[in-house]
Amino acid sequence: MTALRREPVGTQRASAARQRVLDAAERRAIEVGMAKLRVGHVAAAAGVSRQTVYNEFGDKFGLAEAVAVRVADRLVDLIEGELARHPSLSEAVASGMALALRVAAEQPLVELTLARKDNDDMIALLTTDAAAVIETVNTRLVEIGGKLWPDIAHTDHVLIADLATRMTISHLVCMTERPEQAARKLALWVKALLAARGRIPSRPSNPCTPTAGALRGSPASITTTDRRARASMSAPFSPAAPPPTTTTS
Repeated sequence: MTALRREPVGTQRASAARQRVLDAAERRAIEVGMAKLRVGHVAAAAGVSRQTVYNEFGDKFGLAEAVAVRVADRLVDLIEGELARHPSLSEAVASGMALALRVAAEQPLVELTLARKDNDDMIALLTTDAAAVIETVNTRLVEIGGKLWPDIAHTDHVLIADLATRMTISHLVCMTERPEQAARKLALWVKALLAARGRIPSRPSNPCTPTAGALRGSPASITTTDRRARASMSAPFSPAAPPPTTTTS
C-alpha cells in the first residue's frame, strides 16, 4: 500500500497544485467512479503534468487514498461542531456518529461508492485499505476529545475514537439499522467505559450553543444542523468552513 504523502513544506505553489489535483480527482471520481479514474485525465484537468501527480501521490492508489482522507477530514470538521453541542461525552459521541452516518451516506463520492460496491476501487478505502482514513479520523477525534473533555485520560480518548471510527465505517458500508440506533450502542459502550473508570464526565454548557436537551427538543435545530452539514459535504471542492470554537472550563 502506498503511504500517503504529506504536503511539501514551504512551497505554496506545490501545495496549490496538490489541491487542484485533489479537486480534479474528486470531481472525476464522482462522475465515473474511482475504478475508472485515470491519472492522465486528472492531471490535464488540474493543469499539471502526469509526472507531477506521480511525484506527489506515488500512484493512482495514493491519489485515491488522498481523496478519501480529504473527504473524511471534512466530515470530522462537521462532527467537531456537533460534539461541542453536548456536555456529556456519551451523548456527544452518539450524536456525532449519527450525524456522520447521515451526512456521509449522502456525500456524492461515498454515495456512488456504496452504490457500486462490487465495481469501485473506493470501497477498499473504507474496508481492507482503510488505514489512512482511520488514522486521520482517529487522530483528529482524539485531539478534539482532549480539548472538550480534558479530564478524560488520553488512552480512553484513543479507545473511544477508534471504536467510533470503526463502528461508523462498518455501519456506513453495511447499514442494517437507523443511524440513531447504531449510535446509541456506541453511547452505551462509552458510558460503560466511563463507569468502569469511576467517572461520568461532562463539561459546562457553552452558552453560545444549544444544550443536548434543547437540541433534542427542537426538531428545527436538528434539521438545520443536518442541512448545513449536507450542504458542506456535497460541495467537494470548496474548503470546509473552520469548526466553531468552544469554551471549556
